[in-house]
Amino acid sequence: MTMLHFLKKKKSYWNLLFEIPIAFILTLVTTVFVMYLLNKYDLANTKDTNISSSYYFVKLILIAPFFEDLSFRLFLIRNKKYLIISIIGILYAFLAHVSLDVAFITGFFVLNVLLLFEKILDYIFYKVYNVKKIYLVLISSLLFSIPHIGNYEIHTYSPFLIILIIPYFFAGILLSYFRIKYSIMTSISIHMLNNVIAYSFYLLMK
Repeated sequence: MTMLHFLKKKKSYWNLLFEIPIAFILTLVTTVFVMYLLNKYDLANTKDTNISSSYYFVKLILIAPFFEDLSFRLFLIRNKKYLIISIIGILYAFLAHVSLDVAFITGFFVLNVLLLFEKILDYIFYKVYNVKKIYLVLISSLLFSIPHIGNYEIHTYSPFLIILIIPYFFAGILLSYFRIKYSIMTSISIHMLNNVIAYSFYLLMK
């Protein structure tokens, strides 16, 4: 049974009772293992931010899951509007690390180009959805994981720093599964729940 055939089976939200705990356990194991390696070899550590502030809570629990899932996972279902939203969101996610103004202006420009020149959008649409779904999921997860490198303070520059993206890449695959099998709101909700759990653990260990 192929992955696509499995995802096309009649969906049952009751399965989430089993799938969500399994996904959380897998994500936790991956994260703990990577953090262990980072500490052992003094490669990097998470940035010291004011995580207890109400702004950080709203950003982590509410804003980030909505923005990231709409940007990196909405387009996984074939749809032109979804693709446009994801393109703009991905551009913003990467360029915001350079400048918010640059990110906004670039996003606005690209949006207008895609809306005004339909042939460009058609070309991108064809190229994107001519790729196998599993490859789209992998590309989406990689794009999702890269901006999260900014969450770390790097101590030693090494090829092994690639492990920084592993927890996010793995989480991206799992969230893509929920987005494709169920809906975008399902993946957003699970993303929120994951961030609530991670936030709670951080506060308890502080």
